[in-house]
Amino acid sequence: MKKLLLLCTLPAMLIACGNQKNPNSELVSYFADSSDELSIVGTAEWADSVEIGPEQMATVKWRADVPIEGNQTFTDSVRRWVAMQMGDSLTVPADLQAYFDAEGPKALENDKEELVECTGGDRAWPMQYARDMTVSVLYEDDDYVTLQCQYYFYMGGAHGSTTNEFATFRRTDGHIMGWELLATMPDIQLRHTIKQGLKGYFEATTDEELYENLLLLSDDENIDLFSDEFFPLPITPPFLTDRGVEVLYQQYEITAYAYGMPTCVVLPRK
Repeated sequence: MKKLLLLCTLPAMLIACGNQKNPNSELVSYFADSSDELSIVGTAEWADSVEIGPEQMATVKWRADVPIEGNQTFTDSVRRWVAMQMGDSLTVPADLQAYFDAEGPKALENDKEELVECTGGDRAWPMQYARDMTVSVLYEDDDYVTLQCQYYFYMGGAHGSTTNEFATFRRTDGHIMGWELLATMPDIQLRHTIKQGLKGYFEATTDEELYENLLLLSDDENIDLFSDEFFPLPITPPFLTDRGVEVLYQQYEITAYAYGMPTCVVLPRK
């Protein structure tokens, strides 16, 4: 990948689960053979902190390493998605660095006010606020680019909260691919493949061993969430990586915090 500025390294956190055979050969067309050096990547970053009391501080850190060349619909879509990860669904920033520079102080001031309100103005009360967003290129080929946004937010307590969002952009028009990546796979086959894939993540060999690691509850006693028919799909849509089409469950979505974010490859790359 060509770099205009320093490209940050993405943590190697996604684990391919299982070695399933390709369940649908029609989807192989998504995996284009291409050079690893495709995108010119630009970096936007902003970071600052404010100390409120001896043990009170609010910190905001943002960094985005994203493609900056291509047709306008594609680059606009990329910048808009970054803004959406910051809670802004209305803006298509013309320049991400200018956008960070404008929005960063607002975010820091907001966190400062919340921290003061949370502590009741007691500056001696130890309390920290922190938000850290990193956007980077996870995968790309001639036709698609996948971005990952890792967002960490800490508001006191034993640990913070991390989310991982992904977007696979079609280069021709900036369209963000979602479940259509697996649209031709029958629903029950999709759920079965994910369930089998998660066994690799949890190092389980049987359904029973897998279930011991999952937290699945239903208000309907007639629905068995452990069955192939009703096994829950992740909230986060699938995305392309160099391993294939992957899915990821967010923290607490189907398992305890200690088990992280379960992932698996649904459609392996040949």
